[in-house]
Parts: sequence; C-alpha cells; structure tokens
Amino acid sequence: MNQKLLEISQNWFDHVNRNVVNDVVELYDSRATFHPTLSGDFIQDTNAVRQYFKGFMSLKPHVTVVSFDLQELVETAFVFVGVMTIEVDENNERIMIRARFSFVWALEGERWSIVHHHNSIVPS
Repeated sequence: MNQKLLEISQNWFDHVNRNVVNDVVELYDSRATFHPTLSGDFIQDTNAVRQYFKGFMSLKPHVTVVSFDLQELVETAFVFVGVMTIEVDENNERIMIRARFSFVWALEGERWSIVHHHNSIVPS
C-alpha cells in the first residue's frame, strides 16, 4: 500500500478531530461533490461544504477509521474507502455512528484534494 496516499487520506480525519472548519474545507477541490453523513443534501460547491462542516463541527465530532482500502487509479488519483466511527454530541450525550465512506482524491499541480466524498450511516 502506498504510505504517502494513506497519509494524505488521514489528513481529513486529523483535521476533523482538530475541529477546525477551514482546515477541513481546504482539503476539498473547488468543484468537489459531497454526500454528507448527517444530511440528505448533495453538496456541489465550497460554500456548501463550509456550511455543512460548520454545523457538523458544532457537534464536536471525533472520527476513527475502523477498516479501509486504498486503490490507486492513476498516478494522479486514488480512492480511499472503508468504515469509520463518528462520535458526536447529541442532547448532552456522546453518541457513536458507524458510517461507510468513500473519498476520491486527485492531484492538481502540487496539491492533493478531495474531488468526491460520500458518507452514509451503516444500516443496522
């Protein structure tokens, strides 16, 4: 497995766990598409990504990768998929959500960014 691509992917989890909206939003390409975990919206621009994460960060999330696979598509694109746990504040309690995730990362110039992201709650 390509360690560099794994480190790039881990940035999203690290940034979410630091709870800094701008750092998370910076990981997304300006044309990124996004199906978020806790919303039925289909997000298609940076402003909508920012708005989603502002609300999401208010829940004080902590995300952890449970299992994953990384598939290099070409030298400038890869897919990072798997299952994560998301702990959030809800009604003065911490709840845990199991979610499936898919990230498509692409290299443009010197910068890796997320061009598509899909999260969904694992059905029970």
